[in-house]
Amino acid sequence: NVATAPSAVAKNVHVERYWWGDQQYNKNFDVVLVSDCVLPKLYPISPLVQALDDTMGNDSVAIFSYEHRHFPQYHPKQKFTELAEA
Repeated sequence: NVATAPSAVAKNVHVERYWWGDQQYNKNFDVVLVSDCVLPKLYPISPLVQALDDTMGNDSVAIFSYEHRHFPQYHPKQKFTELAEA
């Protein structure tokens, strides 16, 4: 949490909330944190991949945290990888 970080760290950190799928955003961040966004029943995967494409550059890093959930139509991790590599 940037609000609780030491001032030397906080002055070099810029945080923005991004509601993927709702907006076009053309800004490259160094680090993109993604948490619990791989939920195919609630959120389609393709807007998430597009959002990462919109917010990441060649030197960006994405860190994902999600719980694997069964989805009968396809394997979410494989679908994400297919879309990201396209």
